[in-house]
Amino acid sequence: GGSPAALTTTGWAVAGTFTDTSGTSTLKMTGSSKNINYTGDETIGHLHIDAGQTTLNELTGVGTDTFTCSSITIDSGTTFTATSGTTTITGEASSYALKNDGTFTHNNGLVVFDFAAHSLVKNNTFYDLELNMDASSWELAFSDTSGNAVDILGDLTITQGTYDTLTTSDTHTIHGNTHIAANGLFFATPDHDTNKIIHHGLVTNLGTYKINDGTTVKMNGGFRQLGTFTTP
Repeated sequence: GGSPAALTTTGWAVAGTFTDTSGTSTLKMTGSSKNINYTGDETIGHLHIDAGQTTLNELTGVGTDTFTCSSITIDSGTTFTATSGTTTITGEASSYALKNDGTFTHNNGLVVFDFAAHSLVKNNTFYDLELNMDASSWELAFSDTSGNAVDILGDLTITQGTYDTLTTSDTHTIHGNTHIAANGLFFATPDHDTNKIIHHGLVTNLGTYKINDGTTVKMNGGFRQLGTFTTP
């Protein structure tokens, strides 16, 4: 295994346990109503909400901070409240970049996925969401925690990488705008059930958008097609 992890910073204070396995650090939060307080940008290893409630607090309150971690795991019966700034996830744990079996409170913040691997994301509701994977071929497959629905209340931005679904029967609703850049792909395997993909805002496609032949996708805010649109 690797040497024990060491964390040295004056920008944050936690109440939990900090462990290291084979060179990969994990911050495990175990207390009730605990905070991770930090100033400016902060980077840790994997974050595991093991018990109670944990809230990210950027102490300057400017809302432009970035909290970066390798993955987020939220156990059943626990709550994690994200920053109102940006939460960037740079890896995965046990095949999941974000696995929510409890409660994820988005706090009107942005979640960014930025790494080089195929991975899974389990969560019901995001505010703003961005895929900025290391290559267009890296795919994130999204599924719900409960209720057969994944909701993005703000905007979906696919800067690079592939947004896909783990379960074809889940409803995916993007309430804000959807922007697919040149290296972005929406649905690698377009086998989704009909009427289960709903865009309320404008969809701008400079990359690739795939719809299964015979499937109805609702684009209530319009479609600006500048890339590749396929119905295999």
